[in-house]
Amino acid sequence: MLPAVIAQISSDIRKIGVRNGTLYALISIATLTGNPIGGALVSQDHGGFTGLKIFAGVTMLAGVCFLILARAKQVGFAINVKV
Repeated sequence: MLPAVIAQISSDIRKIGVRNGTLYALISIATLTGNPIGGALVSQDHGGFTGLKIFAGVTMLAGVCFLILARAKQVGFAINVKV
C-alpha cells in the first residue's frame, strides 16, 4: 500500500522510484534493528515483556507523530481536507 501512496502524492512521475527506494531504505533500518532490540529487552527482563511493550508503544507513538507532521506539511492542520 505504501508504494501506491507514494505514487499518489508525487507530482513528478520521474521521482516515484527514488521516493520508493528511500521509503524502503528507511523501513529496512527499522526491520533490521527492531528484532534484536526486542530480543535484548526480553532477555534483560528474564523472559518478561514489559520493556518490549514500552519500546513498541514508544515506537508506534513516534510513528504517529511523524504521520501527523507529514499530513500537516501536506495540507496543514485542517481535518476535513482530502489529501
